[in-house]
Amino acid sequence: MKNSSKGFTIIELLFAFAVLSIVVAGATGFFTQGLQFTSYNEDKLSAVHLASLVLEKVQENFSETACPNPDTNLFPSYQHLFEGLDVNGAFVLNEKHYFITLLLYCDPAKAFQTLHVQVFDSVRREQLLSQNFGYVQLQSGGSAS
Repeated sequence: MKNSSKGFTIIELLFAFAVLSIVVAGATGFFTQGLQFTSYNEDKLSAVHLASLVLEKVQENFSETACPNPDTNLFPSYQHLFEGLDVNGAFVLNEKHYFITLLLYCDPAKAFQTLHVQVFDSVRREQLLSQNFGYVQLQSGGSAS
């Protein structure tokens, strides 16, 4: 007697399921990596925006009269210019915290001094997300301290 039933054997079904599992696992890894990349780019874009915003506001309201120590973070002196800071003085955007460092590099022989804005991902300053440079003029003309 001839078996005329048409269908798949258990071996064929197991093989098809194995191939499908491999394809789905690869696609899942691809999409997971894409989401991580998107999140990282969102952080970078927010940091670039914050660095530009801080530089512009500080340039407009710059009030230093002498050159501070090069390692002195000037941002606490200018925090009053910004809304939306948390208790640690960090910007909060999209439920993420961005920490700002504002440094002034002085050369008393020059009329304009270099202002350096850095945006970090944590209070420990682990990863620099963005930085921006601009120029300001000391109110007293550029004496060193």
